[in-house]
Amino acid sequence: MKQKKWIVFSLLFAAVQINLIGQQAVPVQPNKIPLVELNGYTQVVYYSSGNEDRAKEIAVRSEKAIAYFNKLFGFKPNTKL
Repeated sequence: MKQKKWIVFSLLFAAVQINLIGQQAVPVQPNKIPLVELNGYTQVVYYSSGNEDRAKEIAVRSEKAIAYFNKLFGFKPNTKL
């Protein structure tokens, strides 16, 4: 029984360590690709040249998802896409 508890503890400890390692802050490199801001949405949306149509599709889909989850949970995230 002691061995079983020790194995469970070890697995949980390892899972926590892996999770913490994955959440360490990584320095963000400045974006060297000039991005254009897409206006008209509640979320901030940026896109690269030639991808405005795709950016609009993603923005609309995100707006719908945010509205849906806002109705369920009463929470509206502030994101940048």
